[in-house]
Amino acid sequence: MAEPTHVDVVHRFDDARGAVKAVEIDRYDALTLAERPVDPDPEQVAEILTEAWLKRGPREEHVQILRRLRFAGISADGSQLVRRARARVRSPRRDRSERQR
Repeated sequence: MAEPTHVDVVHRFDDARGAVKAVEIDRYDALTLAERPVDPDPEQVAEILTEAWLKRGPREEHVQILRRLRFAGISADGSQLVRRARARVRSPRRDRSERQR
């Protein structure tokens, strides 16, 4: 088998699952030799999820929260809130497990 000329890590958004997956790809020039799952980079996850949310827009439960904030006299823009939250994300996996405690 040929030795790889380079290795890429590719992150992809799985729309059906709402999750980011990562694969490491061994390549010989443009030819893929092997592909295997790896843990996604937390920064890439945050960026990709932010872009997916902005592209999709708020779900009904998000719209309700934004309406409640407006009713309470608090100005809130969903896109701005998502970007601010993204700036604070360190590790989505760790954040999720901390909330479950």
